[in-house]
Amino acid sequence: MTQKQLFSALIWLIILALGVPVALAQSGASPTDALLNANKLYENGEFSAAAEAYEQLMQTGVRDSVLFYNLGNAYFKQGDLGRAILNYRRAARLAPRDADIRANLAVARNKTADRIQGSSPAALTQLAAFSERWLTLNELAWLALGLWVLLAGLLIAATRLIRPAARRILRYGIAVAAVLFIGSAAMLAGRIITEQNQPAAVIVAEVVDVTSGPGEQYITEFTLHSGAEVSLLETRGKWVRLSLPGNDLQGWAPTDAVQAIAN
Repeated sequence: MTQKQLFSALIWLIILALGVPVALAQSGASPTDALLNANKLYENGEFSAAAEAYEQLMQTGVRDSVLFYNLGNAYFKQGDLGRAILNYRRAARLAPRDADIRANLAVARNKTADRIQGSSPAALTQLAAFSERWLTLNELAWLALGLWVLLAGLLIAATRLIRPAARRILRYGIAVAAVLFIGSAAMLAGRIITEQNQPAAVIVAEVVDVTSGPGEQYITEFTLHSGAEVSLLETRGKWVRLSLPGNDLQGWAPTDAVQAIAN
């Protein structure tokens, strides 16, 4: 834990203190105590116990980039690349511009066994992936709304101006605002469609055989290892159909071998 991470943790814990989760209240522990205990375990090299403590805090409903980042570090120290990448991705989803999260995610990805090459994804998927690196979904939604309001305001102003010179200037502003609004709206649509229809997930099993159907009686199509990043397509009982991003490969895997990033 760096001083920066500890300071960030203390900030959100102060906010969290305004509404202590019920599960922690019932157990007699406060969020501050739970986090400090987990941090202490991590600093003492007890990474498995620290991960369990962070998980317990997360199960109370706490969703924060610092918590996910610390949990990813605890799993990375144990060599569990799947759960490390899973939690780094969760942290990046909440704090996409955090340099430490990006760096640790890149290190973990470089250690994975699978090197999957695929074709270029669809345009909406590319826009969604681009926006994920810089904006949360809420930030993107507010940006699109703000640009729409700006565009509407400029259009109203243009209809009420009499001077031709002022109208010409407004036309340039309208054109720029329109382009930015269309781009942000396309990125927002891509994010929503992707998250609803093909949510991102990570293989957390050490090794999993991906089969042609939902069951062990089907043939193995390919094998994935811990840390492989996939998209979820369908769930049937204890089996989930997944695909490799930017690739035509699809297949079925046990639900306990993969976890969705959105939780």
